[in-house]
Amino acid sequence: MAFLKSPEIIPMIKGIYAIAGAYGLNKYSTANATGDNPQSEWNVYVDPEAADIVFKSGVSLTAIGLDVATHFDVNFTERHLQLLEEAKTQETDFLLNMIGFVNKRGFESYCVLIDSMAIGALIDESIIKTMRGKVGIETKGELTLGMTVLDTRHHHTWNTLPEVEIAYEADYEKFLGIVMNTVLK
Repeated sequence: MAFLKSPEIIPMIKGIYAIAGAYGLNKYSTANATGDNPQSEWNVYVDPEAADIVFKSGVSLTAIGLDVATHFDVNFTERHLQLLEEAKTQETDFLLNMIGFVNKRGFESYCVLIDSMAIGALIDESIIKTMRGKVGIETKGELTLGMTVLDTRHHHTWNTLPEVEIAYEADYEKFLGIVMNTVLK
């Protein structure tokens, strides 16, 4: 909405890191889909029109999709959980409660960390590796609403799609280290 109401701010924005999309780069992009259809990620799904505006804005965008943000290697290890339990602080109790909540619902601990991956990448850009890609946002499809469509073709590429940086890999150990160091301070 800010881009529509005040487009003069767009050139002032250095960049955006967003948990946004699923790019089909590995099995996690669809196996852990978070939208209400098999191809979407929640943040894009709930307002695909807004995501489309941001992707097309020209602002430097780094999209961290489910391919990276929901990878099972981002789960807390038994050692992490032990350290959190031993700390007995408000922060660690809160985190352990969140982990317990998602575990009771049949999900793994990575679920409490999905959105924090973008903050981790801002703290230390070396956490993620990215590639440039042309991405469209599906704003109309019944089965694909909110899907981020990555055009990786060599020929017949849709040149009207915006190019963004897409995370394809992460250093999960380093990311979890930042989380643990922050929470255990």
